[in-house]
Amino acid sequence: MPHQTPDPSLPAELQIAYLGGVLDHLPQGISVFDAELKLLYWNAHFLEVLDLPADAVHAGVPFEDLIMFPASRGEYGPGDPVEHVQARKALALRFEAHRFERTRPNGRTHLVSGEPLLIDGQLAGFITTYTDITDRKRMEEALQISHARLRSIIDNIPGGVTLFDDNLQLLACNDMLRRLLDFPDALFANGLPSLETLFRFNAERGEYGPGDPEIIVRDLLARARQRIPHIFERVRPDGTVLLIQGQALQDGSFVTVYTDITELRRAEERLNHLAHHDPLTGLANRLTLDEHMRMRVAEGTRDQRRFAVLFLDLDRFKTINDSLGHQMGDALLVMVGRRLHAAVRQTDLVARLGGDEFVVVLSAVEQEASIAHVAAKILTALSAPYVVNGEVLHAPPSIGISVFPDDAQDAVSLLRNADTAMYHAKAQGRANYQFYSEELNRSAMARLDLERKLRNAAAGGEFELWYQPQYRACDGQAIGVEALLRWRHPQDGLIPPDRFIPICEDNGMILDIGRWVMEKACAQLASWRNAGLAPLRMAINVSARQLRDTRIIDLLRAQIERHGIGPGELEFEVTESSVMERPDEAAFILGRIKALGVSLAIDDFGTGHSSLAYLKRFPLDRLKIDRSFVSDIEHDCNDAAIVSAAISLAHGLGLEVVAEGVESAVQWAQLKALGCDELQGYHFSRPLPAEQLEPLLRAALNLPAAGATPAAPQDPACP
Repeated sequence: MPHQTPDPSLPAELQIAYLGGVLDHLPQGISVFDAELKLLYWNAHFLEVLDLPADAVHAGVPFEDLIMFPASRGEYGPGDPVEHVQARKALALRFEAHRFERTRPNGRTHLVSGEPLLIDGQLAGFITTYTDITDRKRMEEALQISHARLRSIIDNIPGGVTLFDDNLQLLACNDMLRRLLDFPDALFANGLPSLETLFRFNAERGEYGPGDPEIIVRDLLARARQRIPHIFERVRPDGTVLLIQGQALQDGSFVTVYTDITELRRAEERLNHLAHHDPLTGLANRLTLDEHMRMRVAEGTRDQRRFAVLFLDLDRFKTINDSLGHQMGDALLVMVGRRLHAAVRQTDLVARLGGDEFVVVLSAVEQEASIAHVAAKILTALSAPYVVNGEVLHAPPSIGISVFPDDAQDAVSLLRNADTAMYHAKAQGRANYQFYSEELNRSAMARLDLERKLRNAAAGGEFELWYQPQYRACDGQAIGVEALLRWRHPQDGLIPPDRFIPICEDNGMILDIGRWVMEKACAQLASWRNAGLAPLRMAINVSARQLRDTRIIDLLRAQIERHGIGPGELEFEVTESSVMERPDEAAFILGRIKALGVSLAIDDFGTGHSSLAYLKRFPLDRLKIDRSFVSDIEHDCNDAAIVSAAISLAHGLGLEVVAEGVESAVQWAQLKALGCDELQGYHFSRPLPAEQLEPLLRAALNLPAAGATPAAPQDPACP
């Protein structure tokens, strides 16, 4: 708009009135002082801005009189108001242009702008405007606070942030971005770079992989111009994994967030590894095995390929674990896993199911001979000694094998059949491998059925104790009985001990059953003693697992005290194998048993693989010769020689000898001649329930009894 001057033809009074109207309607306060700093012109806003009393403002009032009012109120700071007025007047007399902001005590902020007034180049005064910028300042402060908050949020986001405008120029980013992408300071030396600059820097240092950097930058820029929202992961050359999320904004800009998810991905990998691998050995676990076998079944069905499943169980692991501790057992399992893994191909799977059970899945095998070759290789590798913490350990495996599709067409059945074959390998003497057959399956199903019935036998009162008497060889005098467990099933009748005792040993039921046998036998001994059938010795068979049960001493002591059993009235029979598994531990526990007044006998002597030197270490009282050496003693000179040697050995060690399985008077006479001390067998009596055996015992002890009494057996050497 062109500058307009007042019409000179108008009267001066009218011109002044017009000028005053203009000044009063301006939004700023205005003051005009002459060259002597006397007030010439002003408007109402001038009084408001400086909070001046109306009667103090008039034409010609000196500058210093007006500013004395705010000075007296302390608006220019502490100190003498007169000095403040003089200082400000001195500045004003310089008539220099100025521009500054001042906030009054009432909180209002003004922009004070002044400049000298010149007429024809001569100083005529000074004009000052006072613009209230309070609202604007508040908006600016609010924006600054908002910006600071946004900046703080961006800087503290656990990731990098970029904001590009629609021209792909970087508007903002945080320090985390520069750290995550390893951007040097030089890249930001001239301000915020463009997206093209960042792309080129990354491309040239190989951030996006091999290729021509210019082509890479061109393609990336073309994609960026499309402003398409995206989310993806990128792995940097240093292994850092970034989650990159980009979103277009309404103003045309584009914001991208870079999150470091390296640890998250590593944690996921660890969790995934734990979910699919055994934590101890690092081998595949049951979940991975199931998935792998389902895949192998599907592939085998589609491509008509065979594969084999090997189920392995370590034969002596439980003994090692129980005797040497779980740490030794765990260390052994780790070594077994390594040997297994080294014995098969990379395409084969090795898994640990738990405990000492392992499974190997052999892929793409056509001939049973090749399967047997691998099984033999595994058997050899795992049968070699292990050195664990200075201990030399032996844990050969028993291996069962099933083949797809010959033995089963699904994963579950293949695994079950391999397990069945493994149990057959154990039954064949352990440390061997066996292929599955349907006959094995029938046997396994029968075993499972028997085990199921066993679990109900104790609660159903199906167990019974029978007793077989023992006699002095010299005169046929009854001196004791052996307690023998029997199982009478409601439907199946009497089930032979050799069918169910091994199962009880394997599944641990022997502990509860053994406790019942001990309580029942001790009670029967006391009952016979009270009935006058004394003195008698009660022999009880004790398994290896019972000997390892620390509660056996307390149980034995309680029964002795409860029934008043004296020294020598109770005898424990243990097998060679049960004490030779861990001879040092066995010697200790047998010593504690002997201290309670219980005599000890080695059962089935000659059938194990014991060292005769070890027998001297045990506090034994008797040695029982197995029936296998007695049955042909009158016909086989070798058996007679073995029995004679065993009797001599026992007597040399201060032990009495009991011969089992005596079935004829000839055997009785020959054993007596060899110096055998005691006899037991069908020639004298079969095992009988207590109520049936009692009359026989009375007769053998020459005791009176009601009713008919069987005749006691006679010494065949007597007339």
